[in-house]
Amino acid sequence: MGFSTAMAGGIMLFAMLSMMMTMPSFLSSSQELDQIYKQKSSTLSHIQKTSLDIDSISATPVSSIIDVYLKNSGSTKLYNFEKFLILVDYDANISGTSSRTIHSFNYVDSCIPTSGNWCVSQIDDDIADPGLLNPDETLHIQIALSNPVIDGGNLILVVSSDKGITTTKSQQVIS
Repeated sequence: MGFSTAMAGGIMLFAMLSMMMTMPSFLSSSQELDQIYKQKSSTLSHIQKTSLDIDSISATPVSSIIDVYLKNSGSTKLYNFEKFLILVDYDANISGTSSRTIHSFNYVDSCIPTSGNWCVSQIDDDIADPGLLNPDETLHIQIALSNPVIDGGNLILVVSSDKGITTTKSQQVIS
């Protein structure tokens, strides 16, 4: 009977020591998980506070450059323009024939966009944080199509911010 009591005590001591040894790693993992949840919550909050609207699109059948005005109607600053996604679905004028075309465009720093690129021309009323699109500021971008829109053709513009907020606008292009 004495041996079994000693054995049970040894097993209990071993279990307690094992538990005490693994506790710090458990607490560390718990803290890391807590940090991840806080970061996720912050990201979701930023997404909920972000809103982008296409105020206007200016396109003519004689030019392959489209001028677009985007308004930050949310409450977060936008600045990762290179991570924005710009898609244009339009009736291209290819040698006088209408051809439905969809393109995505690459961001370039210099605002002399070449075919397949887009750039920031200016940010209207950019006083508070130069280069950042603050709430209620308007971003003027230029998009260079590979072919102009055919006269009377349709154009659909889709803009997605770095935070995944998407806005769409369509219009008919008439000379």
